[in-house]
Amino acid sequence: MGKVGHNLLVYLLAVVVGLGLAAVQLLPTLELSRLSVRGGGLSYREAVSFSLKPRLLLLSLLPTFGGEEVFSEYVAYLGMVALALAFVGALFQRRHPARPFLVFLTALGLFLALGAYNPFYFVLYKLLPGFDLFRAPARWLYLYTFGGAMLAGLGAEFLGYPLLAKAEQGSKGAREQGSRGAGEQGSNFPSITFRKNSGWCWRMSLSPSTPITVSTISPC
Repeated sequence: MGKVGHNLLVYLLAVVVGLGLAAVQLLPTLELSRLSVRGGGLSYREAVSFSLKPRLLLLSLLPTFGGEEVFSEYVAYLGMVALALAFVGALFQRRHPARPFLVFLTALGLFLALGAYNPFYFVLYKLLPGFDLFRAPARWLYLYTFGGAMLAGLGAEFLGYPLLAKAEQGSKGAREQGSRGAGEQGSNFPSITFRKNSGWCWRMSLSPSTPITVSTISPC
């Protein structure tokens, strides 16, 4: 099995495990949806209720910086530090394999949260199963907050590279210095000689940093 096949197998396994864990919620939802008033689907007007208004987008992301109170369904606040780190991760972690997916996930959450103010949402409502069973498109902001939090992690990782490099360099230098010191101590540490009747000796050296070693056999 090649690398592509291995990655595909891991991906499929992750999907199966994810569906198995989500089945606890998905199966009862599927069963009850047929018995509820939403069994035949919601009207488009009902499905797009509680859509995120574009004029509230800035207040949704930064609710503490606006004078207007925002309904809790519209709040997707990561925090100023996390938001700044997310921008750093999105802009500078271009070689990270997870970056494109996280950027897409973050943008998708904002895109779908607009609901009625997004013309493409009507296409999804008509074509994709399930879009006519739920309302409050603003709840798609959960995708934004998850993707943003992960991007913030990438940003923190990027900013921590110099510190990690210095720490690794310092640790390497300490190990080398310790090895040299141990070697110097080992060279001055006493040894024990065992004499045999045959006239040959076993010489055993003792060192606090290395195991007990036996030198070559030599005439006494």
